[in-house]
Amino acid sequence: MNKTVDINERTLEKEKKEFATVCKFFEVLCIVMLVVVALIMLGVVGVIAVMGAELKDVMVLFVNSIILLFGMTSTLNFGRAIFKSLKSVETPFRYDIADKVKGAALALLMCGMASIIVQSVSPIFSENFSDICHYYFFIALGNIFTGLLLGIMSYVMNFGCKLQQESDETI
Repeated sequence: MNKTVDINERTLEKEKKEFATVCKFFEVLCIVMLVVVALIMLGVVGVIAVMGAELKDVMVLFVNSIILLFGMTSTLNFGRAIFKSLKSVETPFRYDIADKVKGAALALLMCGMASIIVQSVSPIFSENFSDICHYYFFIALGNIFTGLLLGIMSYVMNFGCKLQQESDETI
């Protein structure tokens, strides 16, 4: 005798598999983005050093690059962990995922603000600072803006977690 399979059940299973594939893709994308950003930032420092810039200019650029790279590394690591968690859960509204989004937001905010502080002090050590990495300010502002958006998203996710918990408790 043939078993009757619900169409909704088959569709749900298919969507779960597709969602797991998308999560794996974004998990790998986070790692690739991390490597690309690191290579670009450290490559710029290497090129400037090879071109014969003074050591103090290279060090100022290196410190600014490391601060921004640390923020992006932390955020991409949180992103990788989020997608890793998402591919194995029933609902995205879980407290651990909301906490990871909040952690990514805090990492971007703190590194963006630290970068702006370091950039404001950097001209003391290097007169050429404004010539060699004025674009770091815009990256830092982008980090702060993205951190604020992720912070808002984490509060929305947290509210969704509470609603999901209420829904699970009423059933």
